[in-house]
Amino acid sequence: MKKLFAFACLIALSCTLLAARKMSTQELIQQLKSSSKASDRAKAAEELGIRGEPLGVDSLVEATADTNEKVQLAAVEALGKISDPRQVTSLSTAVRQSKGKAQHEAINLLVDHYIPSDQKSALKELEASVEKLFSPPHPIVVEPWIQVDQEAIDALISVLDNQSSENRLQAAATLGILRAQPAIPRLAYYLQSPNQQMVRTCIRSIGYIGQPDSGSYMIPLLKSKDDEIVMDAARVLGQFKYKPAVPELTHLLDYTNKREYQRVALQALSRIGDPTSEKEMQKYFASNDALLRQYAIEGFGRMGLKGYTEPLERESLRGGSKQIKLALSYSLYALGRRAHLDPLVRGLQDGEVRDQVREYFVELGSPAVADLAAYLKPADHDLRLRIVRMLGDMHKPDAIPYLEPYMKDQNVEVAQEATDAIRKLRKMQDATSMSAEARPAAKS
Repeated sequence: MKKLFAFACLIALSCTLLAARKMSTQELIQQLKSSSKASDRAKAAEELGIRGEPLGVDSLVEATADTNEKVQLAAVEALGKISDPRQVTSLSTAVRQSKGKAQHEAINLLVDHYIPSDQKSALKELEASVEKLFSPPHPIVVEPWIQVDQEAIDALISVLDNQSSENRLQAAATLGILRAQPAIPRLAYYLQSPNQQMVRTCIRSIGYIGQPDSGSYMIPLLKSKDDEIVMDAARVLGQFKYKPAVPELTHLLDYTNKREYQRVALQALSRIGDPTSEKEMQKYFASNDALLRQYAIEGFGRMGLKGYTEPLERESLRGGSKQIKLALSYSLYALGRRAHLDPLVRGLQDGEVRDQVREYFVELGSPAVADLAAYLKPADHDLRLRIVRMLGDMHKPDAIPYLEPYMKDQNVEVAQEATDAIRKLRKMQDATSMSAEARPAAKS
């Protein structure tokens, strides 16, 4: 019994001694700054991160330029764990002065700062591959009301411009994820790069930033010898609804023998919706290629060509794929036939075509808000939930009055979704107001 007691005392004494040897914050900072052993410096950085110690931020920022990349990485990871008002500045500095894996992680953490917590898990799954970051239909990008700090944008541009960095593609992709409008000129510069992946990444980043005037950078790329670059450029021109590109896209459509080129060119012309492309829509309205036919059908609605209402109505009575039927419903609704909204609303519950329908509603925007909201009251739980979510994703603040009653819905899921949607729409409303106030007054 005495031996057991003595052993227990020995254990307790050992724990006490270990606790007594636990380094203070100042000792950790000193070890991080001055230890000759890289392993000790890395351990000090790691411990400061575990403690979430704001007093260590300055020293950790300094350590992101350590001569040892493992120390750099430990310092960057620690900065990501510390809640501090200086986090953007700290991570921006880390992006500039670290290398390799440490710089890669600093860029990831900088993106995390601007991405809502409910999307971070999805972003983490994609960070391993730049290509996946741009996979449709739902790229992870910052919400349009988020203001990204200029110092973060400048830090990413510095990586993009650093020919020796292995993270240049990631920097180019991240500028798109952050919708960094000031970075467009630098991204456009690299559209001339001999590196195909760099060009494609910059095209897509410019697309996600979403400044329509930057469509001018895409037109020359339609003559690229690289098929993927041509198709990416055409898609962005369509997304931007960039009318000056109509002649070049029409030429591409009319003179190519590549089916892939025909599809992206017609899709872009359809999205631009210029009535001068009516002849192209007519040509492919009866195409045997399902995608070409779909794009032509959509084009009639976007162009507001009411003379095609009856032919589209007749087509809607015939058989066909779900995608074609939804394209017909979209076009007919856009042309004023409100009864054709019903298949689109029901399509929100169909996983096979849900993304197609979501794109239609986002494009229809404010004119469709009231009609879509009218389905809320009679809808079952699942459909009501999807409609509420869709109204939020359309980013049109005029949906707020229709959603407010559902903040008190008997179903907790619906109530929470309505609350989240309204919060999102109010932020959009505030951002739009701020943007309008920032514009210079028109000269009389």
